[in-house]
Amino acid sequence: SAATNQSERDVPDVSFVTRAIDGLPLQAGQISIVAWVLAALMIDGLATQLLSFVAPVLMEEWGLSKAQLGPALAAALIGMALGTSVGGWLGDRFGLKRTLVWAMVVFGLTTVLTSFSSGLVSMIVLRFVSGIGFGAAGPTGVALVVDWVPAQIKTKAVMLLSISAPLGGALGAVGVRSMLPEYGWSGCFVASGVLTLAVALLLAIILPESANYLVRTGKGVRAQALLLRYLNRRLD
Repeated sequence: SAATNQSERDVPDVSFVTRAIDGLPLQAGQISIVAWVLAALMIDGLATQLLSFVAPVLMEEWGLSKAQLGPALAAALIGMALGTSVGGWLGDRFGLKRTLVWAMVVFGLTTVLTSFSSGLVSMIVLRFVSGIGFGAAGPTGVALVVDWVPAQIKTKAVMLLSISAPLGGALGAVGVRSMLPEYGWSGCFVASGVLTLAVALLLAIILPESANYLVRTGKGVRAQALLLRYLNRRLD
C-alpha cells in the first residue's frame, strides 16, 4: 500500500555504515574507541566495588557491623539493575556516547559526594544513584564499541570489555590499599570520583557518537564524516 511504501521510505538506511565498517580491517581510530571504552569500564568496575574495599575502615570509624553496612553495599546493586534496564533505551534515544558520558558524570559526582556522607541514609541514597550510572555505563559502552568495530572482531571486543570491570576492581583494590592509611575511606572516594569525571570529560572530547545512531536520527552527513575520520578516510 501507499502508506506502507511511505513508511519504508521514512526508515533511514543504515546499511552503508555496516558496509563501511565491515569492509575494512580494524583501523587506528577504532582501536582508540575500544581503548577508551575499556578504560571507562575499568573505572566503572573500580567505583562499583569501592565501598566493599573501604568497608573495614568505614565500619570501624562509624562503629557499624557488617549487617548494618549491608544496605549501603546492596544499594549500588539495586541501582545497577535499574541503570542496566534503562541504559539501552537512553542510548537509543539520546546516543550511546552521550549516555556513556552522562552515566560516568552521574557516578563520578555521586562518588565524590559519598566522601562527605555522615551517616548510612545519605550513603545508601548516593550509592543507589551511583549504581544507576554503573548499570547504564556498561552496556552502553559495549554497544558503542560493537557499532564501531568490524564484524570479524566484534566477539573478541565484547570478550575484552567483559573483563574490564573485574580488572578495574582488581587494580583499584591495590590502589585503595595504598591510599587508605594516609587518606582514609573518604579520600579514596574523592580520588575515584575525580578520576571518573576527568575520564568522562576526555570521552566527551575524544569519542565519536555511534554512526548508526546518527543515521537513524537523520544525521547521515555527520555519520559519513565520522566514518571518514575513524576509517582513515578510506570510505568509498
